[in-house]
Amino acid sequence: MSLSVKKLYTKYSTAALIISISAVFFLSCSDTKPSDPTASFIKNDYFDTELFFKTEVDSLKQANPEVEKTVSKENETETKTLKIKNWENELSSFTAIDLRKPAYSSEFKIDTIGNQINYTAKNPELDVQRVSILLDEAKNPIEIIVEKSTKNMLYSTDEKLSYAKGAKYSVEKNQSILILGDNRYIIQGNFISK
Repeated sequence: MSLSVKKLYTKYSTAALIISISAVFFLSCSDTKPSDPTASFIKNDYFDTELFFKTEVDSLKQANPEVEKTVSKENETETKTLKIKNWENELSSFTAIDLRKPAYSSEFKIDTIGNQINYTAKNPELDVQRVSILLDEAKNPIEIIVEKSTKNMLYSTDEKLSYAKGAKYSVEKNQSILILGDNRYIIQGNFISK
C-alpha cells in the first residue's frame, strides 16, 4: 500500500470511528421519553403522588391562576375569588400523601380499570384507604381522589381529597373527638379560566 493511500485510509478510518462514537453518544443522551406519560410518576408499581403534587405546586406558582375558593364549616359558608399566595400550604394535604413510603410497601391492592388506577388498602387501620387516579386518553394523570381514615380511642377522622388538574380541588374532613364532639369542614377551589 502506498504512503498516500495509507494516509487516506487512516484519515477515513479515524473519521468513521469518530462518527460512530458520536452517534452512540448522541443516541444514549437523546431525550427518550417513555411512551406512557404516567411512567415518569410510577416507580415499582406505585404512583408517585408526592412528585405529582410537587410538580402541580410548581406549575400553579408559575401560572398564578385566579381561584374561586369556598370554605364551609358547620353551617357557615364563605366564598372568595382570589390568587393563592402559597400553593405549598394550600395543597399541603395533597403533598403529604406518599404512596411510596416504606410503611405502605405491599399494603395496597392495585387495580387498573380502563383509564383508572385504584390503590385500595388491604389493612383497614392504614391511614390512606384508597387512591384513585384517572388518566386521559394520552395516559396523563388528570384527577386524583384520596380517601383517608384515622381511628383511635380519642378521635376518628375521615378525609376525602380530590384534585382535578386545571379545574378544581377539594378537601372534605369529618372529625369526631371524644368530649368535644363532631367537626366538619369543606374547602373547595375552582380554577377560573380566562
